[in-house]
Amino acid sequence: MNVKASPSGITFAVQRVEVATDPLPTVKTRLALKELLGFEVESCCDYTSDCIDKVEFHPLLAAAHFSYCQHRPIVFSPDMI
Repeated sequence: MNVKASPSGITFAVQRVEVATDPLPTVKTRLALKELLGFEVESCCDYTSDCIDKVEFHPLLAAAHFSYCQHRPIVFSPDMI
């Protein structure tokens, strides 16, 4: 495996595929919470931000899943984990 380390991170080569370029569908955070929980939430951290629609499990795992299945780029940082 060809691994490259630099001050900005570690990268490694993978199979060449056509990278997805179309954006994922989004929805307002409070509506995503309502759909995930099955009921209206009393308050929400942000009423104007968008998040990825149809996320039905842990957001970090969903990001990895979408990235793998749809050939989308992904970047992890320590504070995400």
